[in-house]
Amino acid sequence: MQRFPTSASGAGVLALNGGRWLRRAGRAGWNIVTTDNAWTGENFRRGGFLPNTERYTHAEDYVAAVQDLWDGFGPIAGSRDAESWSAEPRQVRRQGKFRSIDARPQVPGSPQGQPVYFQAGDSAEGRDFAARRAEGIFTHHIEFDDAVAFTADIRRRARSYGRPGDDIKIFPGANLVVAETDAEAAEKAAYYKEFALNDRTVLQSIESVWGTDLSAVDLDGPLPSFEPVASRQSHTHGIVHTGHEPTVKSRQWRALADEHNYSLRQPVHHLSERRGFIGSASTVADQLAHYVRSDAFDGLNVTPHAFPDGLNDVVDLLVPALQERGIYPSGYPGNTLRENLGLPETVAHRVPEAAPLNLEDAS
Repeated sequence: MQRFPTSASGAGVLALNGGRWLRRAGRAGWNIVTTDNAWTGENFRRGGFLPNTERYTHAEDYVAAVQDLWDGFGPIAGSRDAESWSAEPRQVRRQGKFRSIDARPQVPGSPQGQPVYFQAGDSAEGRDFAARRAEGIFTHHIEFDDAVAFTADIRRRARSYGRPGDDIKIFPGANLVVAETDAEAAEKAAYYKEFALNDRTVLQSIESVWGTDLSAVDLDGPLPSFEPVASRQSHTHGIVHTGHEPTVKSRQWRALADEHNYSLRQPVHHLSERRGFIGSASTVADQLAHYVRSDAFDGLNVTPHAFPDGLNDVVDLLVPALQERGIYPSGYPGNTLRENLGLPETVAHRVPEAAPLNLEDAS
């Protein structure tokens, strides 16, 4: 979508919903995702292939343009009794590397001002972009040491751009299996895994690492003898599905296979057990409290193994245990997503126009 309709659509949803993104009538933020292939981008640009090395420069230009349009319309009045509804929108003129703007915003802002920016890139460029622009990050870093290191790196990068380190909230994805007892939770997890890790899903996980068709390979045989096929798509998909670059992941799998005499399918089963938390509500709550108090993350992007039963277990069993430990609110403190995430009412970070996107100094 082009920058002008993006700004208008986002502002329209905010205005109609009273700024309550992701709250009651409509929970939605802006998840800023850069495209890793040519064919998707061709549907949204005026021809020409954008080199992968420029995708975050392009994203920076795009977000800055949309931000200018949102900033061009003053905030709406906080009360219907106010003397005026909103300030007069100003003409926005911008000349960027990839796009130019000469327009007056058509849709007013909201009490929230703008949607909360989310981002999920994990390359050096992606982390740097998040440090400059994001307010929430979706990530795969869920193992304790890895999560602590990732969060510390993001906060350091944010400070290097003049932002408070805690101006960004970290939300790793996590599988949760919660039950009345640890034994019951372990039994549930084994049951779910039996169905989730069938031959088809195991093969997809393996192919996402090796970047090629492995349908003729015996899943109960040894790991492929060749290295992952180098391509941008396999590189991106390998990170998405496994949490690491394909070459790194393949070496980890080989090490596991050598240590435990694993077949090709077994590393997938082994590693799937490390992507979340399994146990009674008390056990999982204690683990999460340790993560939060160690600044490993701020919250979770919850992915229950079974829906809706898995989500019901989280809500009915885990949430009360988290509240008892003081790491989960008992109510919403504000009326907007921004307030409820503990973010500034107005965006505190405005990237200076002249500031270069320095991907080396902050890496």
